[in-house]
Amino acid sequence: MSEINVYLDFFMAIPVLIMLPVNKLYGKGSRRRSSSVIRMMGMVDVFMLFLLSFGNAVYIKHTQTGINSVLFRAAGFAVGIGNACYYTILGLFVHYLEMIIEERWDKRYVWTHRIVDLLSAVSGLMWIVLGLSGNILRVGQGRDVFVPRILSIASMVYGYIVMLTAVYLVYDARKILTVDERRVMISFVILPVLGGLLKNLFTDVFVMPVMLTVSLLLIQTYIQFNREILIRKQEKELERARVDILMSQISPHFIYNALNTIYSLCDISVDKAKEAIAIFAEYLRGSFRRTSADELINFDQELEHVRNYLAIEKLRFDDSLGIEYDIRSKDCKIPPLCVQTLVENAVRHGIEKKIDGGTVYISSFSDDKFFTVKVRDTGIGFDTLEILNDDNEDTDTQKVTGQNMGFGINSARYRLKKLCNGELIIDSKKGVGTEVTITIPRKETDN
Repeated sequence: MSEINVYLDFFMAIPVLIMLPVNKLYGKGSRRRSSSVIRMMGMVDVFMLFLLSFGNAVYIKHTQTGINSVLFRAAGFAVGIGNACYYTILGLFVHYLEMIIEERWDKRYVWTHRIVDLLSAVSGLMWIVLGLSGNILRVGQGRDVFVPRILSIASMVYGYIVMLTAVYLVYDARKILTVDERRVMISFVILPVLGGLLKNLFTDVFVMPVMLTVSLLLIQTYIQFNREILIRKQEKELERARVDILMSQISPHFIYNALNTIYSLCDISVDKAKEAIAIFAEYLRGSFRRTSADELINFDQELEHVRNYLAIEKLRFDDSLGIEYDIRSKDCKIPPLCVQTLVENAVRHGIEKKIDGGTVYISSFSDDKFFTVKVRDTGIGFDTLEILNDDNEDTDTQKVTGQNMGFGINSARYRLKKLCNGELIIDSKKGVGTEVTITIPRKETDN
């Protein structure tokens, strides 16, 4: 046994150790099983390389100078566990390959699970038992350090079965795998076989674990990292599309309400209708200048939307609608139409349904930690106990999330959370009115 095996196994563990935290970082928050399996393969691989390096080092020392027999048996056990890890990685690779395919293709490979798991368990158990018995390493000269030799043959057969299974999976899913993916997957088969051929040429060099490690690093570099980046990009695009859909549904809703108000004013006063049209045109001009739905706007812009909306509603309700502002801070960015949606709800579902009308109060202030906006009305109110809290929190009559308060509230709450980690809290009492509070961490919008 050459000393090169000790150094190869030990130093090959270093890039895998680097790979593990990077994989964890890229796959943070991922629920895909394939991400967990590739990390497990990496951990088992590091364990294997360190065990084989230790076992081979002790074996070399024993053959040269002789050492304590107990330590030699411990080295044999380490080599046994290391070889069991080798075949465990092969089995995990088949599982990983299956998961990659199943994520893209509605097909499951039940039989491969059973065959590979059974062979992994049997082969791993054999190596562990031989390691405990101390019959893996021998001091005498020979081409193979494993005793009995039949175990090496059985393990090779198992390895070939797993590799052929992997080849079959890659071939069966060739249409859904990219060219690079197919090449890297096949390398997991070719490189260990190449290691076996090298062992026949150089009897003192055992590089199959190293070849397996190189294959694992190739998979991590050319498949797993790219998949995580692509999936994150797709998730971001999906999130943006969802916000765009929400925005496209909110804007027509407001436009409909505004036009309905103007329509009502036509029967009351032509001058008021003209004034409402002018205000509405100003609102639309500001809306068309608005940034995309997944970006934040200055609170000043949002407040202008609110003023235009309330100006239109004031023309309709006249003295039945009171409006009061207490704006102490504007230094914040906020998702577009969030405050305007709350004000619209206050008018439509609070003030309008109250016989003698009411007042809408809009205030804003900030401190070192939060920017806060409050929208309060003296409308009919409602019972917060009737609202279900979808976050599985305890129901509180003073603080509820408003998950069933209608599309506008749900949209505002969703966008606040996603775009600036904000929170929306509703406090309402029947016959008294409703207060909605928005709190946004300042660090989320300072940039």
